[in-house]
Amino acid sequence: MSPSATGARLRGYWLTLAGPTEDGALAAGPAFGRVHEDMLLQAPLSLAGYRQPHVLPAVALVVGDLPPHATPGLARTAVAGIFAAVELADGGPGRDGRRARGEMAEDPRPASFLYGETLLPDSTFEEELRLTQDGRFLAAFRVADLGDPGALLAWLATAVDGLRAGQVAFLSAPAGPAAPTGGTLMVAGSRGSMLIARIGE
Repeated sequence: MSPSATGARLRGYWLTLAGPTEDGALAAGPAFGRVHEDMLLQAPLSLAGYRQPHVLPAVALVVGDLPPHATPGLARTAVAGIFAAVELADGGPGRDGRRARGEMAEDPRPASFLYGETLLPDSTFEEELRLTQDGRFLAAFRVADLGDPGALLAWLATAVDGLRAGQVAFLSAPAGPAAPTGGTLMVAGSRGSMLIARIGE
C-alpha cells in the first residue's frame, strides 16, 4: 500500500461526483482521491485546526480484491461491508478541501472520514441518509444519486489500478457541505440511526 507524505499507509479512496467547471458546466467523470491511515477519524471528533469545517454524510464500502476493468456486477460482489460514514473537510478560503474534477485530487488539506460499526444492507444504496446535529438538519444524501455503486467501484478500480482486500471506498455527497458546531452528529435512514458521533469545537 502506498504511504502518504507523512508515511501513513493507504487505506482506500473517496469518490463523489465532480463539481462544476469554471464555466459552470458539469465535469466528466467522478472526483476521487486517496484516503490514508491518518485521515481516518475516531469519535469524539474535533474541529481544532479547521478554518471552515464542513461535514457531509457518506457511505463506507469495505471491499475485497477488485482488478482494473472489472464489471459492475463483479464490483458489487466485491463489497464485503456497507457502513454509514461522515466526511469532515476544511473548506478554507476559496476551496472546499477535497474536490477534484475527473481526476485524482492532491489537496494539501484532504478530507477525513469516520465510519460506523453497524453493518448495513444493500438497500442502503437506495435510502436517503439524513445528517443531523442535535436534531438540526444538516444534509441528506442518496448513494443512488451518484449512480450505480457497482459501476462506480468498477470505475474506481480501473482508475487506481485495482482495489485491494480490506480497502475502503467512501461514497459521499457531491455538494452542499454543512458547517458543524459542537454537539452530536447522527446519520439516520429508514431504520433509524446508523452512526452517532460526538463533535467538539
